[in-house]
Order: sequence, then structure tokens, then C-alpha cells
Amino acid sequence: MSSKKYESKFGAFNDDDKITDGNKICEKIFQKRAEKNNEGKLPDKFWKMAKYKGPYTGQIVAANRLLKKYSMLAICRALDSKDAKYILSLTNKKLIPIIERMQSQIKDSVFEESKKENILPKRKKTGKKNLWSQL
Repeated sequence: MSSKKYESKFGAFNDDDKITDGNKICEKIFQKRAEKNNEGKLPDKFWKMAKYKGPYTGQIVAANRLLKKYSMLAICRALDSKDAKYILSLTNKKLIPIIERMQSQIKDSVFEESKKENILPKRKKTGKKNLWSQL
């Protein structure tokens, strides 16, 4: 899947750079963890702090592994869903069925939209007969 670049909520690695899909998912997870632990807003460039450095790298690896199988939209919707309210890690086994369900919903909606777009109007019959119809 193609990688899109996003603005970071916590300061990008460089001022000009933007973050990748994996980084965006990790920011979501760590924000969720901070809310659960009543830590408030995460500091800028939190991934450089000793407290977050190890877990952040582990979550990046897990996020990139998930992105190979599933779309960014499906993963984000799964993390925001009520079913994943208490899931604070991308390696949690309960997260996979939720992501798969979201992925199938996305595919179904895309299929329905493409089905509506592909319906062509019927051609009018001109009434002319060709050589083959006379045989």
C-alpha cells in the first residue's frame, strides 16, 4: 500500500518532514495510553524520551506489520471503535478481528460505490438492420 505523509501532532522528526502511516498509528496508540493513565497531552517529540523510546520502536514495527496486510483507514477505525476501547498495544491479539471487520466494511462500501458508478445507460435501438441480421 502506498504511504501517505501526515502532519504530526507532537512535532515531526524535522521541521520540514512529515510522518508516515506507521508513525501516525503509533501516535494514536500512545495518545490513547496517555489518556488511560491520566498523563494528559504527550510532550513534543515524545518518542525521543527514555520512557517512550523502547515501546515506541516496538509499536512502529507492529504498525508496519499491520500496514502490510490492512489499510490505514481500517486500522485507524479499529483503534477508534468501541470494541478497541481498552486495547493499548498494536500487538494485542484482540485487535486483529476488529481490523478485519473494519477492512471488510471498507471493501463492501467501496464495492457498492463502484457498482453504482459502473451502471451504464442502455443504448437506444436505432432500428437499422445490418448485413448479419438479414442472413
